[in-house]
Amino acid sequence: MSHKPWTSEDLDILRKVYIKIEISIEEMMMIFPGRTRNAIWLKANELGIRRPNLIEALSQRGEIDDIQCKVITSIHDPYTNY
Repeated sequence: MSHKPWTSEDLDILRKVYIKIEISIEEMMMIFPGRTRNAIWLKANELGIRRPNLIEALSQRGEIDDIQCKVITSIHDPYTNY
């Protein structure tokens, strides 16, 4: 199976959209037709890009404050979803 190379334009778009929690992986697959979720994740990982978890996103938007964030993370580990 031949792999479509990532263009510099693709990488610029990936850097912008991958960090936005409001853009789902399914939507990214529409932005990058022919690429699987794994291909998108692997390229982002290779570039050192990571998606914020929900708690980080709410905190960045000012929807929860630092105290609420600490309380939530002490009850719920956002990285394991437990």
